[in-house]
Amino acid sequence: PLPFSLCDLQKAVNKMFGLSPSQTLDIAQALYEKHKLTTYPRTDYSHLPEDEHRLAPGIIDAVKQTFGDEWNFPGEPDFSLKSPAWNSAKIGDHHGIRPTNAKGKAISSLSNMERAIYELIVRHFLAQFYPPYVYDSTSVTILVETEAFKVTGTVEVDPGWKVLMKESAKPKSD
Repeated sequence: PLPFSLCDLQKAVNKMFGLSPSQTLDIAQALYEKHKLTTYPRTDYSHLPEDEHRLAPGIIDAVKQTFGDEWNFPGEPDFSLKSPAWNSAKIGDHHGIRPTNAKGKAISSLSNMERAIYELIVRHFLAQFYPPYVYDSTSVTILVETEAFKVTGTVEVDPGWKVLMKESAKPKSD
């Protein structure tokens, strides 16, 4: 998955937590302005500038400090990976929403919903440094006289980035 544009973030948050687009924007704006934990949220783009790829280790280090003992993301990012999200040709005045390298903020200082949305943004950024999701897919069509019967199936080979996309429970009210 790519980092979020504002519209994609609003859709995901509505589906997961039931917030309206304006509520999501207000929280995204607070994560940007008040907490300094994410980049500018009012963006139509999901890609990131290629030259910012080198900043990723510092960004993830800052995110780990923000979460402290509550860091619960599986696996370790591989910063040698460069996903298709890093594409300067696919951005405009702004780029996809990502965490910043701001340090000194504790996750406990966020409201429950701010934390949930921040974690969602972090997961999409981290996914850029995890291997691809790999699966085997099989499709069989059997013709019995004049009727065709089709069956398909998939088997996961390597969960890759999907380990980051756990289902999120709706956070407690603030």
